[in-house]
Amino acid sequence: MYSLLTMLVLMGARAIVDRNWLRLGLVAPLILFTQNTGFVYVLTLSAWGLIAGRMAAFRKLLLGAAFYSAWLPTAIHQATTLSNGFWLSFRPDVGALLYFIPFTTAFYRLPPELYIHATILVFVLTGLGLFGLMGKLKKFAPMLALTFAPPAILYFVSFIWHPVLLDRALLPSGAALLGIWGGGLSQFTGWGRKALAAAALPFAVAAVITYYTDPTHQRTRVDPIKPMIIEQWEAGDTLYFITLDSWAVYHYYLPDKPQFILPEAGDLSQSLSEPTKDAMGITDQELSFSGLASRGYSRAWLFIVVGPVTSDYEIEQIAHIRATYPTLKEWCISQTDIASIQLVLIGTTPRTES
Repeated sequence: MYSLLTMLVLMGARAIVDRNWLRLGLVAPLILFTQNTGFVYVLTLSAWGLIAGRMAAFRKLLLGAAFYSAWLPTAIHQATTLSNGFWLSFRPDVGALLYFIPFTTAFYRLPPELYIHATILVFVLTGLGLFGLMGKLKKFAPMLALTFAPPAILYFVSFIWHPVLLDRALLPSGAALLGIWGGGLSQFTGWGRKALAAAALPFAVAAVITYYTDPTHQRTRVDPIKPMIIEQWEAGDTLYFITLDSWAVYHYYLPDKPQFILPEAGDLSQSLSEPTKDAMGITDQELSFSGLASRGYSRAWLFIVVGPVTSDYEIEQIAHIRATYPTLKEWCISQTDIASIQLVLIGTTPRTES
């Protein structure tokens, strides 16, 4: 949905540049159908479109609103019934607001030892990009608005109502930010451009290489875990996942093992509809953890992945499980300053009952 959301947001921006208000009116509800938090982009695009097109834009946006109105009650229901696990923890500081800048650019595709350097670099590139656009800010107003207005809106809503600063929803802002980099840095000439290339290119190369050659720190963190589980698997064992993310990564490689996921602790698990869970094979998602023992499971292989986007609610659930159930064995699969991956073998009978 985030790739589709990014495409639609950029289509909306281009519609305003082309003064094609019908296209803007059609894209706006499609953004909302794709992702509920897309409202921040619709607000940004609508405000910009109304300034540029006035009544012509207003009429087409009104048409789009009518198109979306049938879904509005469902969207409101979804927004009001989500539990705390879906949202990131909100911290009312500048760091929480600006975290999207490294997150949506090069941050997650580098080896851990380059994280700090990359974070500094992306902020430097952003500053230089804005500096390079001095005198051309009006022309690049779409990119500026889409980069900074959506995170500011989510930050404000989080401050006055509920933590909705969901970083994945800011990927379209990251795409607009890259537009600022490209537009601003292209204004530099001579040694300035060469210096920027010399600083940025090594990180881009490192990101591509490590993504495909260093699975321990990238998407595929399965190599050390799969043989470990297979070698020590016993009758009465089951796999247990704290989040849907870890389930999505690991369950594919152990398809013949019984698997469960903790209800409402992860960032996505409780937001899926029952038909979606069934289609993905998460049929036992709502099973309580204490119910495992009653179904004949004496041990559970617990996957614990903690990173910068792990919610406080999820951490509390992990701590509760670790305090309640006996730890038989545990392994640290990966540990960096940014994130950790642990595999813990626990008994399914609470300590008070064992």
